[in-house]
Amino acid sequence: MMLEGTNASVAIRWVRQDLDDALEVIRDNLEYYAEDPQQRDSLKIVQEKLEQLNLTFQTMQQQGASLLTDEMIAVGGHMLHNGNAGLGDSLSALTDAIIVLPSYLDRLQAGHDDLPILLLPTLNELRATYDETLLSEGTLFAPNLDVMISELGGSEANAVGANDFQAFARRVRSQYQTALLGWLKEQSRHELLNPLLAVCQTLHRRVGRHALRRLWWIAEMTITGFRDAAIENDLPLRRLFARLDLNLKSLAENGENGPQDDALIALSRALLFHAAQAKSGSPAMEKLRKRFKLDELIPDREALLRAKGAVTGRDAALFQSIGLAVREEMAQVKDTLDMELRTGRIEEQQRQSSMASLQQLADTLHLLNLPVAARAVEDLLPGLEATAGADNSELDSPLLKLARKLIEVESILESHIRLLGEPVENEPSSGYIDLPAHEQRQIIHHLLDECVTSLQQAQDVVRLRLAGDAQADLDAPLFSISGALLLAGQSEVSELTNKLSRALNAGLHAMANGASSEEARLDALTDAVAALELYLAGCRDEQTNSLRYLEIMHERLDGVAEASASGESLENTRIQLPAKPVVIAPAAARPALAAGIDPDLQEVFLEEFDSVLRQLDQSLPAWLADPSNGKLQIEVRRGFHTLKGSGRMVGAMEIGDFAWRIEELLNRLSENKVSPDRNLLGCISLAARALLDLKARLLQQGSELTADAVTRLANFARSMARGEAASLEDLQQMLPAAWLDGRDGAVASEETAAVAYRADEAVARLTAASESTDTELAGLMIE
Repeated sequence: MMLEGTNASVAIRWVRQDLDDALEVIRDNLEYYAEDPQQRDSLKIVQEKLEQLNLTFQTMQQQGASLLTDEMIAVGGHMLHNGNAGLGDSLSALTDAIIVLPSYLDRLQAGHDDLPILLLPTLNELRATYDETLLSEGTLFAPNLDVMISELGGSEANAVGANDFQAFARRVRSQYQTALLGWLKEQSRHELLNPLLAVCQTLHRRVGRHALRRLWWIAEMTITGFRDAAIENDLPLRRLFARLDLNLKSLAENGENGPQDDALIALSRALLFHAAQAKSGSPAMEKLRKRFKLDELIPDREALLRAKGAVTGRDAALFQSIGLAVREEMAQVKDTLDMELRTGRIEEQQRQSSMASLQQLADTLHLLNLPVAARAVEDLLPGLEATAGADNSELDSPLLKLARKLIEVESILESHIRLLGEPVENEPSSGYIDLPAHEQRQIIHHLLDECVTSLQQAQDVVRLRLAGDAQADLDAPLFSISGALLLAGQSEVSELTNKLSRALNAGLHAMANGASSEEARLDALTDAVAALELYLAGCRDEQTNSLRYLEIMHERLDGVAEASASGESLENTRIQLPAKPVVIAPAAARPALAAGIDPDLQEVFLEEFDSVLRQLDQSLPAWLADPSNGKLQIEVRRGFHTLKGSGRMVGAMEIGDFAWRIEELLNRLSENKVSPDRNLLGCISLAARALLDLKARLLQQGSELTADAVTRLANFARSMARGEAASLEDLQQMLPAAWLDGRDGAVASEETAAVAYRADEAVARLTAASESTDTELAGLMIE
């Protein structure tokens, strides 16, 4: 069982009381306003609290709750600016939303995925009050498209010259139209889809723009799934086929850069929406589901119906009351069986009362649409009847079997109550215990809590040993932690804990023999102990990214002397961390790679890296010349965003982390939290030119750009993103002169000056725009 927490329910739990308090204020003030619509201060308080909630949900990246509060704010704003027009409908919609939101939060807190699609009826009810277009299921479906697609590893774009691309696009469009018309005439003949598939394959091989290649690869997979009868033939799907033809029209008229990014993303997601709802059995659909994690966005229809109950009144309060009733009924039945086992006598009246209680409980569970729990209770009834006249004196008697079954059913009921009646996918069992997943989690939580306590005892022992108490036992508490982790299936972490124990033994014996704290590596050992404590506490509290503490622990213990409890020196051991990439020697035909990169993905990553460089070569100079161009700014940010995700995915962490710092700065620019001044533009330009050197460093080739310089450039971008004072000249002082002046390096001094000049000029234009009228500002931005 993986110990590292990934559940957003913990974050909800931390702030839930504040959320409930804010909702209570909203509810009260909405009631005041409904009683007297002239009291607009109450409505303003509602808006203020909704905006606070919305900001909280955005920070926690809870999309569904964020969307719902967005619409509630829009309705409140409509009420403020339009008087009492449609007041009744608006109040009704807001009241429904205030009921639904806590129920949705209960569902998240129970550990379920964030599914905005469950809120669709409430969202549309809110939108209808101010005549906004209603949302469809597909509107709320937004899978992340920035994933590695190995099938797009090799492009034949160079085979289509720039001058004849439009002619090529016209030929392909003609083939597509012919094939599409042929199939539309005889839609029962799925073999007529093969020419459409050939067009898709040609396009995702021959075009160079990644977003286009991705679209046509998704189209090929979707049409293949349709041919396999995994996708239904309906009007929305046929309209998507027509939209693909419009994409070809844009290519034929305007070249590869003709289709807008937004249109490509929307069409790709629309195709994936059909894939997400496809029947099982199609390899193409399974590939799309896995590659884009579609199952996390849209569950199957049965699961969707179950989940909708969580936002229609079946909230945590209801299930708490169910829990009380269930425990009372089960306690009565257990008492009856216990008395029969002890005395050997069967009280018929008690038996009948127990059976009536179980049947009533099953009926209640059916009414609440909890069929699994209801059937589990009903299955007890035949067993209860069968034991009435049986011999229950033996160890394996029918009555004891029934008692064991009763405990299992009680566990099932507790699980459904805790999860609000909506089962979640069980974690894969490690094979060491045969219990329901929720009970395993409770045991692991308790085990980790004990581990933290044991580690604190070990820290007390270290203090005693340093104070001169040579008899204080250090091995016992650490041995307990190691054994507990081994029981939990964390053999690597268990061995790392054993290594810490041996390292502490060596360090403490060295100190006792007169070594200094530096010679005993006491600072490294202290850091390792603290890192283990943070890891254990983080796993216990279900915090994300707890594994980073293991990396720190591993680093601090690397090369440290080890010894037994008696002080006998031991050979230093090396531990392989969980989720740490294994370094595999690359094949002779491949370039050497830095440690940590996945060799199976290296070619795909390098090809995508080069594609991003080509994109930045086109978009970056134009944006530097006109920083007010939002479209170009998005193109530049997307390049660094791609490198961040791809780099981290394949293990090229230096590239991934560097690109993240630059993307973070561009994000702040998009949010208007920083200005596009000469320092920012110069930093972005330097960062873009540093990418070639980062690639060289990855391939272990020569580069004047040192690791320290990469860190300094990334930290400079991070400081700017935080709004701290920054100077382009100071940055240049931090970077190697040879790299700055090299023709193959980054920005040379005269180019830096040109960037600074363009930035100053752009800032002057933007400043003038801010002092002009709205119309003049719009004109400047268009220019």
